[in-house]
Amino acid sequence: MEVLFFQKPSGCIVAPLLALDEVVSLLKGQVWNLGLSWSHSFCESSLRIYAQESHYPASAHKSDAPFLKQDASATSYVVSFLSRMHTKKEYILQNSTTPTKFILVGLSDEPHLQSIFFSSFLGIYVITLSGNLLIILLTLADPTLHTPMYFFLRNLAFLEICFTSVTIPKMLDNLYSGNKSISFMGCALQTYFSFFLGGTECFLLASMAYDRYVAICKPLHYPVLMGQRVYASLALASWLNGFFMSFVLTSMVFRMPFCGSNVINHFFCDIPPLLKLACGNISMTEIAVFVVAVLYVTLPFILILISYSGIIVAILKISSSEGRKKTFSTCSSHLIVVTLFFGSS
Repeated sequence: MEVLFFQKPSGCIVAPLLALDEVVSLLKGQVWNLGLSWSHSFCESSLRIYAQESHYPASAHKSDAPFLKQDASATSYVVSFLSRMHTKKEYILQNSTTPTKFILVGLSDEPHLQSIFFSSFLGIYVITLSGNLLIILLTLADPTLHTPMYFFLRNLAFLEICFTSVTIPKMLDNLYSGNKSISFMGCALQTYFSFFLGGTECFLLASMAYDRYVAICKPLHYPVLMGQRVYASLALASWLNGFFMSFVLTSMVFRMPFCGSNVINHFFCDIPPLLKLACGNISMTEIAVFVVAVLYVTLPFILILISYSGIIVAILKISSSEGRKKTFSTCSSHLIVVTLFFGSS
């Protein structure tokens, strides 16, 4: 027997083949009876008919009404499924709330470890701020360091200051006061800025790799290929990419209904532990978040690999070992940063 599939994000209904006009009419009627919206619950574009046109064309109309009437079991099945779906939706809506705050579990619940963690992370935070601030001031003060590479380095240093300031101050407050709560809006902002700065760093590292590629492989064209307008545009594009990527991810996560526990098993608001607190069917959101995150990490990484492939080929063509070492030393620090960043990702 041929079958009709009502394709929906949450699953599908399988029933004997009915005329398309009759099925659409039936579904619309039942959806409106349940007080739902046809445009949101069952979009006609998602209604897929799999039929062999030679046996039973989907364009059949009133002449096929007897078949529809005889198949009362199919009709009752559709109505029953819709009713169950509506009941499930009502249950989720009744049990889902927008929490006013979340609880961050942190690194440990052991009281004697709280002071150790506080001292350690406070020291790391102060060193990070001081070191990156010093890089910015020194590269600005010395006119000989007003080059594209040091321009990107200043951007990276400023980004690191912001990145650590998104999570560590709140973690230090939680460790010192013992109050591990964070407001809903505070959690959303922390998630947004974490991914905003992380995505920006990916593209900044790719821009720095391109700068090294041009400097080593095309030294005579370097002033043209990496002029002020070019490297400023690359930096701006990096920040904008991070901004839009984070906006998409954060919007998808915080539009989900949350129910049950509000305890986040992490020391800051991150997307994976937040997805565990969501209720309802979140499989499509999980897939979308995964795809966006992978794309925004994979694309810069591929660009870095392409740049360093060209750099390695150019270095191998240098006849003297001293020349190869000197050339490689100009990009070794960047390569270490890339390895640490993408290795930890």
